[in-house]
Amino acid sequence: MAELEHRLRKRLAPPVVTRPSAFDLAALRGFGKLDAQRLIDGLVAGTNWNQNRGVIHVFLIKDDMRLAPARFNYAVSFGSAHTPHHVIVVSLARLQETRFFDSRRDANPARTAVRAYKMIAKNTAKVAGYAGSNACLFSFPRNLVELDAMPEGFCEPDLSVLSAAGITRPVR
Repeated sequence: MAELEHRLRKRLAPPVVTRPSAFDLAALRGFGKLDAQRLIDGLVAGTNWNQNRGVIHVFLIKDDMRLAPARFNYAVSFGSAHTPHHVIVVSLARLQETRFFDSRRDANPARTAVRAYKMIAKNTAKVAGYAGSNACLFSFPRNLVELDAMPEGFCEPDLSVLSAAGITRPVR
């Protein structure tokens, strides 16, 4: 997902490093959707947060996931400015466009990158401690049409606050 990494590096101020994870999702898979709360709990418990203090860990998974009471989630996050852990999980299951005859292949990786970026940017601000508004990236998309209609950037006054806090880069 070079496109996604490029967007993150261009727009978010903290350094972005991508690497594969060895976290095993098999135990969290059951019938239907992956249990997002159990996944977050496992990621928090399985990370040395003294060594990773201040690092925001973003996990992209292919599984569909659910965090009650929602029926499904595009992304979930856990952590705040007051916690040592900052975890974001983005499910690609509903963000990717697949063809009926080949559900394993993303038909539009560029669009998936934009969708995933929006979820990561919003949740990065949240785990960094910014409550935000309900404007632009902070709105809650109920479907892909609403997600695609959201702008890729933060709106004012959120953008100024996030820039001043070192969470996002100023728009030039």
